[in-house]
Order: sequence, then C-alpha cells, then structure tokens
Amino acid sequence: MAATKNALRQFCPCELRTLLREDRHQWIREVAYYKAKCRRFIPGHELMDWLAAEREVDALYRQVRELRTPHEMPS
Repeated sequence: MAATKNALRQFCPCELRTLLREDRHQWIREVAYYKAKCRRFIPGHELMDWLAAEREVDALYRQVRELRTPHEMPS
C-alpha cells in the first residue's frame, strides 16, 4: 500500500481524483477481468472477482482522497 501511495504522489491529486471518479466502473471491470484471467477463467467465481475488484479500486480511491495538493492544505 505504501508503494502505491508513493507512486500516486507523482500525479496531480485533483486530476487523478477526476479521472478515477469518471472511470471507476471501467477500472473495476478491468481488475475483475485480470482476476478471472489469473484463475484461467474457471466459471463460478465471477461475483467474487467483481467484489474483490471493487474493494481494490475503492481502496485506491481512498488513497487518492488522502493526497492533497499545496493549495488544498489547511493554512
């Protein structure tokens, strides 16, 4: 998690938040696809893949919300 948070700091948090908000469903769909691919698309785990993908994407969103640009910092 710390590595992901540090990697995210290279982006402007305002732009990253907008991108993530607009594409949340697409991100979840892609993460779920790769989870299914890793288990060779064996049927019967689609819901589990989707829910796990939602948790991962939402965790990423929480990390991004924690990032602040200098003009967002309290004075």
